[in-house]
Amino acid sequence: MRHPGEPISRKVLKELVWGSDPTIEEATIDAEIGRLRRAIGGRKREALIRTVRKLGYVCETPKRPAGTERKSSNSDAEARS
Repeated sequence: MRHPGEPISRKVLKELVWGSDPTIEEATIDAEIGRLRRAIGGRKREALIRTVRKLGYVCETPKRPAGTERKSSNSDAEARS
């Protein structure tokens, strides 16, 4: 989540989440990603976690509908002046 758009391999995910546990396989990682996707919700086109074939996964930033962009804090400060 800290690096949206940056792919992360299954191997790195395994090390970060489960450490060096030899019983964790790629299928386990894939299943957990599936559970996470269901928990997050959203439609497939709006998925926050995208599979990168033969590499792993990438976390996408949520897309906002047109006209709902958030203004920067500088704009807010200027508007109050």
